[in-house]
Order: sequence, then structure tokens, then C-alpha cells
Amino acid sequence: MIEDILQAIKVGKDQRQNIAQLKIQIKEKNLTDSYFEQSDLTMFMELLKSDDAKIRKNAALLLGELQVQEALPSLLNAYEQEQQLFVLSSYVTAMGKLDCRSVLLPLKEKYHALLKESFAEDEKKHRNAEMHALSELLLSYEEHKRHKFKELDKQYRLLLVMEPVFAELTQFQIKNVQSKVSPFGLWVLTDEIRQILEIRTYREILFELPIKQQGLKTSDEIAKAVMQTGLPDFLYGVHEGTGAFTFRVDVKGKMDLDKKSVLARKTAEAMEELSNHRLINSTSNYEFEVRLLQKKDETFYPFIKLYTIPQKRFSYRKNAISTSLNPAKAAAIVATVKPYLREKSQIIDPFCGVGTLLIERAMYMETSDMYGVDSYGDAILKARENTALANLDINYINRDYFAFTHEYLFDEIITEMPLRGRKTKEEMDQFYASFFKKSKEILKQSGVMIVYSNEMNLIKKQMRIQSELQLKKEICVQEKDGYYIFIIGFKG
Repeated sequence: MIEDILQAIKVGKDQRQNIAQLKIQIKEKNLTDSYFEQSDLTMFMELLKSDDAKIRKNAALLLGELQVQEALPSLLNAYEQEQQLFVLSSYVTAMGKLDCRSVLLPLKEKYHALLKESFAEDEKKHRNAEMHALSELLLSYEEHKRHKFKELDKQYRLLLVMEPVFAELTQFQIKNVQSKVSPFGLWVLTDEIRQILEIRTYREILFELPIKQQGLKTSDEIAKAVMQTGLPDFLYGVHEGTGAFTFRVDVKGKMDLDKKSVLARKTAEAMEELSNHRLINSTSNYEFEVRLLQKKDETFYPFIKLYTIPQKRFSYRKNAISTSLNPAKAAAIVATVKPYLREKSQIIDPFCGVGTLLIERAMYMETSDMYGVDSYGDAILKARENTALANLDINYINRDYFAFTHEYLFDEIITEMPLRGRKTKEEMDQFYASFFKKSKEILKQSGVMIVYSNEMNLIKKQMRIQSELQLKKEICVQEKDGYYIFIIGFKG
């Protein structure tokens, strides 16, 4: 098929359609310049001189997709000569896939010249696309000087995001600060961020913006409302440095993924323009995020998340796997079950993964011997490294829990149960039966099991079958997904 398309392009047959189709084929098949003859590559570069602007555009993108390094001078020349605005960003995008170190100076000069220009309304769309492509290219060659966070200069309203069940225990840890529990977590009004950064039981900090408008739905409405809050002034006020800030937009809500992507992209484009490119949308190395939370009426409320704030709470968590428990949630689980914990307990996690729950348990209260067991060898290696970074002493064993033996009994079993995955209901039923049978063998009569699971029915069934055991308490963490903390011990 590619040979037929090439031949049609060579003889000038339907060149616009065929070069567009060839570009699609190259991307789908992940082809590089080595697939083509030199004469073919030369032909593609000659197409940059075509009278048809769409052919020039697709030829440029094709050369970039193929990573034809020798095409760099031709692309730069075509970019500098181009009169059709909609083609300009394609030249820059293509050059961005090549080694552009030899042409950075003229590209920088072009970018700074564009920053000083005022564009007619019908030019803005294409000029903004051109400037965005230039900023992305230039950022990839310059070590972007990240701004340094420098404490809050006045009071700000923060949303500490967490499961609502953990909000009150988080609130209890905050001293002399106004706070209020909400369905999203905990609202806090503070000018002292250091105190907040030491708390382990929330996932992330979002800054509330003083949005005046309600009912924000479209990308233009959202971007205007965000910029009207004086966002750049806020950013420069709490950071050292004067350069542009890099950012991304993230949409949270019930929208389809495709609609979320479109809304995020268009909002970011509008913010770039409204900020006169002091804010640069970047797919990586971003310094802050505009978080759009969708409300029940399908409108959006914007927040800001700063990635520049130093985060040391979970610096030990160098390694993780796809099923790893979030460290803030692990810390919150431990804090929630405090009444059932004892100092200097001997503790085991039968399905320890990378060790997060054990590490957080050790940080919360003094322990004695601690063991982590897991059948996945890579997780055990990661757990050992994480634990060393936390400066803790935990014994990790690469073994199936049901084959584990130990010379003495444990005071505490604490674990997140493995997800069902591809297991059938019957297989999971047997798994839970084996778990409680084994756990009874290694737990002291005075001991406690702390089990985090989304299999309530299987837990309740085993409590009926395992007559020696008693469900002391269940705590709902995520009602929608059925996650609970179960606290279980021997009767009597």
C-alpha cells in the first residue's frame, strides 16, 4: 500500500490526499527514514515548496515523523518563508522531532519577536499554536529553571484532598487554624504551610482560587475566570524567579475521556493566550496544575495544585507497583485504627507489596519485630529499598503467605488484601478461607487483624465460618468501590 501511495505522489496524482494518507501510514507502522530510498526523502523535502499549503503542511509533519535530520535546513527555510498561518506550527512541530541545536538561535529570536506582537482576532488561533509549538521545542533544549516555592505571603484557602472518613483525624492534627470537613476532604485557611506539610493523612493540597463567576462550563469561561483571579500574580507572589511557569490542565468528573481531553487542551490554550504566554502548557516538567472539579450540575470549579512545594512526607517511596497502596491512605488507615494498636507489637503484613503499610505502621508507633511477606519477588526488592530509605528495620520474605512459618506468634496482622483480578468468586472465596485459617495459626489470642479490603461479603462469610474470630469494627473508606477497614480478633 505504501509503495502505491509513493508512486502516486511521484507522478503528481492526488498529492494532497496521498501525502496525508502516507503520513497516517508512517505513524501507524512506526516507520523511520531508513524505510525509504534517499530519492523518496528528497521528494518529501521538495514538497515543502509545493503551491498547495496543505501539501506543505503534511510534508513537514511527515519529515518530522520520519525524523529526517537532513531536512532541518529545508524545514527552517520553509518556516521562515511561509505565508499561510495555519501551516507555521507544523514546521515547528516537525523540527521538534529532530536535533535542533544548530537552529535554536533563530527559533528563540522568532519566539521572542512573536511575544511582542499583537495579532488580529482571525490570526490568534494559528499564532498561538505556533507559539505553543515553539515554547515546547525551546523548553526541551533548555533546562527550565523551576521556580522555588517561598512560603505563603498571606492567608489562602486550601483543600486537603482525602477520603471523607479521614478528614476528622486530619483536622485533629492541625493546630490554631480554621478548618472545615467537606465531601472532598478538609478545607483549611492558613498562612503557615509548614504545619500542613508535616501531616501524613491527606493525599494532596489544592489552592482555592477566588473565582467570582459560577456555572463555568466552556474552556473560554474557565480560562477567563481563572485568569481574572490574578493567577500569574499569585504564582510570582509565592515563588522566587521571574520566568514563565509551565502547567497542565486536569479534568476530574463524569465526562467522557475524549471530552475531558478536549476541554483540558482548549482551556490550556486559552490560558496561554490570556497570560501573554507567561503560562506555558507543557506535557512534562510542569510546575503547577489547574484541577477542574466537575460539580453535580456539570459545571466546573478550578483549583491549583503546586508541584513546586517541597514534599518530604513520603520521600522513602522510591519504588511502587501498579497495585501499591497510596502512602497517604496507608498512613490514614494506621491512624484510624489507633485504639487497636499497641506499642512494641510484633507485626506481619502477609501481602506487603512494596512495604508502604508496614513503613507507615512503623512511623506511627514504636514496634518490635516486623515482617513483610509477598510472593512477588520484584515487590520484595522494592520494599527493601523503600524501607532502607525510611531508615527502618523490617524483615521481608519472598514467599507465599500460606507457606510461611515462624517460631513465635504475632501481635498484629495488618494488610491490604489482593484485588480479585481474574479470579472467580469461588477462587476468592477459597483465598479468604485460607487467609483466615493461616492467620489464626500465627496470631496471638490477644492479637488483632487489620484488613483493608473491598470484599465485604467474603469477610462476613468467614466471620460466620471461623467461629473463633470476631469482627470488632468495620470502617467504610470508599463506599462507591466498597472499600472498608475490618478490625478482627479472637473472641473472649
